Amino acid sequence: MKMKIDENLLKIKEAKFLSRFNGYSISPKSRYFFVIRKDLNEAEFFLFCLIWDVLADWDSRHLTFGAFEINFDLLAYLLNWSVSKLRRVFKNLLNKGYLVQLSDNCYSVVGFELKKKFTKKSNEFNFYSEYKKMINNFENKNVENNQK
Repeated sequence: MKMKIDENLLKIKEAKFLSRFNGYSISPKSRYFFVIRKDLNEAEFFLFCLIWDVLADWDSRHLTFGAFEINFDLLAYLLNWSVSKLRRVFKNLLNKGYLVQLSDNCYSVVGFELKKKFTKKSNEFNFYSEYKKMINNFENKNVENNQK
């Protein structure tokens, strides 16, 4: 759905988007290995972290836990990216198995349930290793489904 955003709607949507930056997010340090080990480039990593920390529903009591809606025009504007760059980077995350499409503009983060496993004190939990296992399992299931 292509949508031109008028000034008033943009201000409302921008305010709602910026309100998602209130509070804090506990994030595993090992997620930087996604860039260090070249699983993701810098733009993909930035967008993945933005989705993980800000856009995806973080409340595990919700049915929408780990899901998010995206308006590419609005998000590109707020990030100061072109819409084509945002779509390209987003598509890369989809193709690499980090995101799954649920409906037209609704997506889910693969492995978001790992967010429940780490806390400030969970030193023994290696997010990167666990997430890579989930991505590999997801890719294997896709290959099996495509062969049927």
